[in-house]
Amino acid sequence: MSNSDGDDRIKVYCTVSGLAEQAICELLRSDAAGSVAEVKELFSVIPLPDQRHLQIFQHQDETYKKPEYDEQSYFLIVDSANPAVDGVLLCNLKGDHGFPDAVREMPAMAGMSAASLGIANTNWSEVRENGWNEQEPRIERIAVYDNRREKEHDFLRLAEAVDYGLHYLYTDLDGLDPDEPPPLTTSLDNLFRYTAVELDNPQSIQDTCRHHQNLAKDKDLNRNIFATIDDNIAEEGVLLVQVQPRKELRCKLPLAGELLWWSAVGLVDWEEMTDLAATHSDIEYKWTIDRMTNLQQTAHAGQKKTFSTTGHDNYKDHNTDDPDEANSGERRFRYYRTKSGLVIASIDVYDIPSTITRQRQESDGVDKNGEMGKMEDIVVEELPWDFYLTRDASEETR
Repeated sequence: MSNSDGDDRIKVYCTVSGLAEQAICELLRSDAAGSVAEVKELFSVIPLPDQRHLQIFQHQDETYKKPEYDEQSYFLIVDSANPAVDGVLLCNLKGDHGFPDAVREMPAMAGMSAASLGIANTNWSEVRENGWNEQEPRIERIAVYDNRREKEHDFLRLAEAVDYGLHYLYTDLDGLDPDEPPPLTTSLDNLFRYTAVELDNPQSIQDTCRHHQNLAKDKDLNRNIFATIDDNIAEEGVLLVQVQPRKELRCKLPLAGELLWWSAVGLVDWEEMTDLAATHSDIEYKWTIDRMTNLQQTAHAGQKKTFSTTGHDNYKDHNTDDPDEANSGERRFRYYRTKSGLVIASIDVYDIPSTITRQRQESDGVDKNGEMGKMEDIVVEELPWDFYLTRDASEETR
């Protein structure tokens, strides 16, 4: 894949002054590149001292051409003077959910993952899930508190939405057992990244901060950040809290849980979290709950599965039958049907018709090389803004 300097190697950005290229290459040695010389053939170490991570994402996006996902969509950031202990960030320029994304892995594993992603030997969803289960580097779990007076929705569903974050927007629906109804998670103990805590009685955030310090120590949780679900979740979203220095922000699902996790792995700081929370797509609360609880029910009801092709462009004017949406100026998902029958959810606004490139689904079959690679499809129809809500409601009355 061509780019501005002709260097097609996987980029390794180092934000730490004084960390030598040779030392980084030693840490990247793995089954994919067993010697330093082989590492240097595969990776290009670029010093960018004191640069913020999202600035590096912007640099990567502006410097290297990416007609489709390739080796330039994935890169590493060495942001610790001791990466052998603290790990490095394996970055995805724009995940399937439309946002910059990253997981923290040990250097050798991150290098192998980046190489595997670059040749489509694995996908980002798998990398994310594997990262949740890795013991090294150690990433402390985050508490999510149930601080509601009104228990209209099961806390399990809400805690699960925080825990899954943006991940569930493109969760594969294949292989779901129609004989096993939702929830996707059957217990609060089964969360991946968060630890659910049900408070006996609603309390002030100041009291929750004091409570959290003791609980975090006992349960080995992240002591400085936590999420709180209170009675304002429908209108304002999840409350995200930093204990020291004290900071708070609101963010709606599904991005809310992702923001704290990105903070925990070192991808974003609080100011960047605030910016992302203010600009991300406003997914309706009811849609979020219905999507989580109906995911398995609708998977076997005969409709096509969905995936997200969300972008991170500025909001564009868009025809809609929803007057509130038309006047709000907020970025929301649009729903489209393609020529092949696939339904996609996207923040990008497509013309009708419009040719898109997407990952093959099982229903598409393999390409001429026998692989599940990319394919072209045509957007032929825009669906109503309440497509999922009305569909789920009609199925419930059958």
